[in-house]
Amino acid sequence: MDKSEIIDKILKVKALAERGASGERNNATKLLQSLMKKYGITESDLYSDEKDLYFINTCGNTQLFVQVYMSMHK
Repeated sequence: MDKSEIIDKILKVKALAERGASGERNNATKLLQSLMKKYGITESDLYSDEKDLYFINTCGNTQLFVQVYMSMHK
């Protein structure tokens, strides 16, 4: 398993730890801490500083662009 696959797995467990039911959440939190320790992954490793670049053709409809932009930056 390469680092990106490990990080993907850890992010899924993290999501479960944040949103799961109470018993699920507790187990996921323990697993999350264990996986991060096992692979030497820190919280800052989970989030990339890379930015994705997207081009949106609004066909002159700037209202559509504004709606998309605002939904992404809430």
